[in-house]
Amino acid sequence: DSTTVIRCKAAVAWEPNKPLVIEEIEVAPPQSNEVRIKVSLNWSTSFGFCSAVARC
Repeated sequence: DSTTVIRCKAAVAWEPNKPLVIEEIEVAPPQSNEVRIKVSLNWSTSFGFCSAVARC
């Protein structure tokens, strides 16, 4: 349901050049010009996704 606040885990960058911190966050419902997506990773796709993010 995209009309409710959800709680999920996120990798948060609090400072530049510091490791990401995994935290539970609240995500508000999307506004009229936004979308909410669900990313589901399994072991075989996780490595490629993490490698791509690390290069950004």
